[in-house]
Amino acid sequence: MPFYGIKDLVQLLLFTALVTHTVTAQIPPTFQHYSIADGLSNNYVSCIHKDKKGFLWIGTMEGLNRFDGYQFTSYKFNPADTAKSLTSNWVEKMYEDENGILWLGTRDGVSSLNPATGQIKRFYYKQTLHVQDILPVRGTADFWAATDKGLFVLHTATGKWEEQDIVYKKGILLTSIAEDKFGRLWLGTFFDGIIMYNPKQHVYKQFLLPSLTNQPGRANAIMGASIIDRDNNLWMVSWYSGLVRINIADYSLTKFIHDDKNPYSIGGNGGLDIKENSDGEICIAGISNGFFIYDPSSGRFENHLYDDKINFANGLNASAIYRDDNGVYWVGTEKGITKYDPDNTKIKTTSLLLHKNGDNAMEMAFNEVLSVLKQDDSLLWVGTRTGLYLVRQRDVFTNKALLLPPPYIKGAVNVLVRDKYGSIWAGCDGYFEEIKYDVKKHSYSLRKILLKTTGSSVVALYNDDLSLWMGTYGGGLYKYNLATEKLNYYLPSVGLRNPLGDNLIFSILPITNGRLLLATNNEGLCTFDTARNTFTDVMPGKKIRGNNADYSSILWLFRDSKNNIWITTQFAGLLKTNDSLQHFTQVTENDGLPSLRVDYLIEDSVHNLWFTSPGRLVLYNTDIFKIKVFTNASGLSGTNELGMLYTLDKNTMLLAEDNTLHVFHPNEFIGNKKPPGVYITGCKIFDHDIPITGTAPLTLQYNQNYFSFEYVGINYSHTELTRYEYMLVGLDKNWQYAGRTRTVSYANLSEGTYTFKVRACNSEGIWSAVPATLTIIIAPPFWHRWWFYTAVILLATAIGYLLYRIKLNQLKKEIGIRDKIASDLHDDVGSTLSSIRFFTNVAYDTAKETGGTAVEPMIKRIDEASEKILYSLDDIVWSVNPANDRMELLAARMTEFAAEMLEAKDIKLDLCIDPEINNIKLTLAKRHDFFLIYKEAINNLAKYSGADEAHISLKREKNKMVLIVTDNGQGFDLRTVERGNGLNNMQKRADKIKAQLSISSVPGNGTAIKLSCTPT
Repeated sequence: MPFYGIKDLVQLLLFTALVTHTVTAQIPPTFQHYSIADGLSNNYVSCIHKDKKGFLWIGTMEGLNRFDGYQFTSYKFNPADTAKSLTSNWVEKMYEDENGILWLGTRDGVSSLNPATGQIKRFYYKQTLHVQDILPVRGTADFWAATDKGLFVLHTATGKWEEQDIVYKKGILLTSIAEDKFGRLWLGTFFDGIIMYNPKQHVYKQFLLPSLTNQPGRANAIMGASIIDRDNNLWMVSWYSGLVRINIADYSLTKFIHDDKNPYSIGGNGGLDIKENSDGEICIAGISNGFFIYDPSSGRFENHLYDDKINFANGLNASAIYRDDNGVYWVGTEKGITKYDPDNTKIKTTSLLLHKNGDNAMEMAFNEVLSVLKQDDSLLWVGTRTGLYLVRQRDVFTNKALLLPPPYIKGAVNVLVRDKYGSIWAGCDGYFEEIKYDVKKHSYSLRKILLKTTGSSVVALYNDDLSLWMGTYGGGLYKYNLATEKLNYYLPSVGLRNPLGDNLIFSILPITNGRLLLATNNEGLCTFDTARNTFTDVMPGKKIRGNNADYSSILWLFRDSKNNIWITTQFAGLLKTNDSLQHFTQVTENDGLPSLRVDYLIEDSVHNLWFTSPGRLVLYNTDIFKIKVFTNASGLSGTNELGMLYTLDKNTMLLAEDNTLHVFHPNEFIGNKKPPGVYITGCKIFDHDIPITGTAPLTLQYNQNYFSFEYVGINYSHTELTRYEYMLVGLDKNWQYAGRTRTVSYANLSEGTYTFKVRACNSEGIWSAVPATLTIIIAPPFWHRWWFYTAVILLATAIGYLLYRIKLNQLKKEIGIRDKIASDLHDDVGSTLSSIRFFTNVAYDTAKETGGTAVEPMIKRIDEASEKILYSLDDIVWSVNPANDRMELLAARMTEFAAEMLEAKDIKLDLCIDPEINNIKLTLAKRHDFFLIYKEAINNLAKYSGADEAHISLKREKNKMVLIVTDNGQGFDLRTVERGNGLNNMQKRADKIKAQLSISSVPGNGTAIKLSCTPT
């Protein structure tokens, strides 16, 4: 075991002390810059204002810009569109009135802009008028205008300009204007100093400033704005004569100039803009060198100078300044607008440089920090890819690059831990090493112990005071007994599923019942029973219902001060459990995580969790479930991978990033406590923009039911971390999490009234106090409107009445038919009965005279008449019966009648009935007459044809019912035959039902009858 003496150690420490101060300090990137490349209309910014809704308005030499934290919207001079054109592209000053209207002083008059409607009004003077500053005339709707031609009043109702005579100098070039509590105007001039003007008394007073240079004219050039502070002091910035304060009560003047020997003096003697912050501080946009903040309570300036990280060149002028209510400073320059967020300046960095080969050649090298361990209050062990180093803590805190001495151990030092005896144990590639360091004697010794598995690396260490437990890369779990110095390693039994996966253990945490909780690479969590030397699977995915996340890769295990166990994963976010390992709670991107990958995790003194995620440092307040994310804007380099986290003391933490150690103090992080305002900024229907006017409902047609909304949360501190939720009342029952997405679309909504709501959450987890809302009315189609229903009801009523009338008429016709049938019955039956009565009387008289011999013919006539009346009554009753309305019953009756009649005459019958006739429906009248025509045809065939064969066909041809009756009888000549009642009645009945009747017959060749009838 090698031993290093005091002399060697002292030389190393002296070397560190000598070289530390030689490296230039690294300045954190605290500025964020916006320019034409980001959508700004022009890089020269002349004025900045934040409106009542929270939108930032930026005046440039080429138009006005609205900024919502994401994108710029421009308003410009456009002579072809007078309704939406400014008077000039160069906007010098802005003022917002109580109605939210922006009044703009431009290089050619004044413009007013209504942000809600986009409407612009223009106010021109009779000649070009360069308006440098505007201010409302107290108690009126008019404006004071400081111009290049003197002082004017703009009467907004009439558009007239009224020039003011300030006696001192007509047409004086004014640059700024302010009004004190007495109604006096304080005017900044280009070369005439400061003028106090009383418009009521028409008196003035001039204040000239002493020069700081050999150019006296510049001393009295008040180039920027002027303000009256809460203590009734006038503040003005001059070109090169510093900052001026005038007590308006006694006119006493105080100048603030730069002093190289005083770090708390103003950072420069020139300025172009000045504002008073809500806390009473005065902020100044300086010429050439940044911006300055003056604290009246201490009399000190805080100077913020530009750096090269945002490509600021020497001589750059800061032309405008504004601090919003989140404490974010906006500085207008000649190269765009710069955002300075004090909340982004709390991480200091120290770069570790590698000393090579013991000579004086120093160079920056890849020396990734892998592990850190505190030796004492002054020294710090740092393990890197190239070795183990001992550095002084104060060198880490100086914010300077640190040159490292030669390493104690060469090669990668993945993890460090201290045992109860004071030894430092380093986990390395293929071995682990003990470092015994004596602070008092400044001596140390090393002892290397090789692993038993080839190609393994120690990546996790846990010391239980008796043994050193090691998680390895590829070699499973190791145990080193500190007393016996015996080394064992453990792998799952052969043949069983390996709960260690590829035998890679990232982290080890002791839990109850003598178990170790192990974080593995491919198999998630498992436990190791130190008494039984057995491994057991733990499957978090089964403990979280409905969750299909990938829990296979566990990266870090940590027990907090409340005894909760926190588990970081590569693909499933952050998990919380306890020693039972029965219940798991998951934290994901829906809860504010920037990524589902969570790496190292530690706890601060107030029980907040700090952990790393790709390129980000994350703060998690577990009491209120609030997440805050820090990115490269907070001082990180923005690389994708962050390394280990280490708690140095209760209020100091270290974060490794490549070859850099970041030092930060958790209690110094300023929170963004203001909830973001949220607004609906746009609506599209089938990709066509629809204007939204205030809170007026948006009415859409029924076929405009595919639309989308755009919205924005006004939050300029960590804008990229703003998250959103939305809800469409009438469709959604709960808030829908949108993450960082600022659009939502809806399709195929039914008619009705909906309310769209959206709210935003800032980086501190604070949600909007009041959501933005918009009512959407989707009008019903015309067939769903009340008047259409009324029309349909009326039409249905009319149709119903018409059908009723038709039915009534049909009933009347049926009644007529039935009357006709009754009449026929009366006529047929009455005449037949009369015949029977007559023949009965004759037969009676004849019987008396002849003694009965001549009665037989009479009785036969009576029999025939009786039979006829029976058939007639049967036909009439059958026709009237509604049960016989179906065509199949008519066909059956026709078949029965033909068979009975023809069989008696020994005539062979061939009958063919088409089933399609069942789909035909005849009215009562047509059915009755149709049957009677058929009956007459069969009677004639049976009585007179002399045939021995007959063919009857009943079929459907298109929309007609066709009856064909043919025989092979003797036939007759249609030209010579005497047409009796039978044929005539057949033709009359056919004409009555509008049927076509044709009879063809040739003597010796039989007869054919065809009857065609339409159903209606």
